[in-house]
Amino acid sequence: MNMQDSQIIIIGGGLIGLVSAINLQRSGMKVVIINDQQHPASWGNAGHIAIEQVTPLSNKYNALTGYKRLFPFGGALDIGWNFPKLWLPWFAKYLKSSFSKKSVQEGEEALKRILSYAVVAWHNLLVYLGQQDLLITKGHYVIYHNKQKASQGSQVWLNADIGNAKVRPMDYQTLDNISNHLSTYPVQGLCFEHTGQIKNISRLINVCKDYFIQQGGQYYDDHVISLSPENKKIKITLKNYQAFTHEKVLICAGARSGILLKGMGEYFPVIAERGYHIEWENDGSYNLPPLVFEDHSFIVTCFEKRLRLASFVEFTKFDAQPDVRKWEKLEHYAKKFGLSQKSEFQRWFGSRPTMPDYRPVIGKSTKNPGLFYAFGHQHLGLTLAAITGEIVTDIVLNKTSSLSISAFRPNRF
Repeated sequence: MNMQDSQIIIIGGGLIGLVSAINLQRSGMKVVIINDQQHPASWGNAGHIAIEQVTPLSNKYNALTGYKRLFPFGGALDIGWNFPKLWLPWFAKYLKSSFSKKSVQEGEEALKRILSYAVVAWHNLLVYLGQQDLLITKGHYVIYHNKQKASQGSQVWLNADIGNAKVRPMDYQTLDNISNHLSTYPVQGLCFEHTGQIKNISRLINVCKDYFIQQGGQYYDDHVISLSPENKKIKITLKNYQAFTHEKVLICAGARSGILLKGMGEYFPVIAERGYHIEWENDGSYNLPPLVFEDHSFIVTCFEKRLRLASFVEFTKFDAQPDVRKWEKLEHYAKKFGLSQKSEFQRWFGSRPTMPDYRPVIGKSTKNPGLFYAFGHQHLGLTLAAITGEIVTDIVLNKTSSLSISAFRPNRF
């Protein structure tokens, strides 16, 4: 592997790594990507551009009511109880962030700012790539099948700060239209505006990768064993123990980012927050925007002729075996609600990189010159990928960004 001609190496070939690489190329830099990720969240997300998610998930309400959403009680939250050394330290920091008014406020203000640029950044990037049809900005729906949960949930959303998004109660005509695609009739719903969707995730990733390579970028699938400082450079050791050094490295390695950065003497409490999905071909009649079944904690997204049903928040060891019960529950929901099916279910699981305060890490190391970060985007990886790529490029080029990112500073823990 010849890295000598590159000006920066990106570790992580998911969407954030790819989009950052394209932006760095546009600035004139020669870029190498080492795709080190196993089951990266980029391949399994719900395709939803979630600009309404302004409030960090690390907040007092979630911390106090989380037990109600545990998987043994029928919820979507689960914990790898066999790995307490992994999640207990993270959970302690999560509680500290959740009960800190200053932390929650700082996170909400920062997320609101960066989310306000998310759709525009995706539009600009896809226009540049000649693939603007991949972005759909027709909003999304939230529905309920339980009257009590509908009353409570809808009031929360109608009174919440959702940034540039807008929300209104769902009319009966829309409820009828949704029920035509289901075997059930929702009791209530909400219509969100200005949120978006990627039309086809696989196509998006392939478009970004192909463009990067066509523009002279080098893309390698390899496993990075470790990073370490060496003579004011960053030493990268691969699985075959081949090692080399470089002056500039951008870490976009998802849930493995924290593990890799320990070798650089830097600590980041990032945890693997796993999600699951099932996907299948439908009969072609389903044409709804992303549909959230809020009282059942899952989302259904149509990717052209395929449907994807995604759910679960599972805090566990990065390389732990998947929990088959999660897929079985998703398959049960698909059948229960009568979602059209023309093929067998395909199963997927992967890890979201999540920090205790549910904010990403975007910035430059204060300890190791030439080391940059863009990871920890939790449930907003797809949403924030395009704008993150713009911000990281400014940081690498030592330009002043018009968007304040102090809340995402690497040294906040």
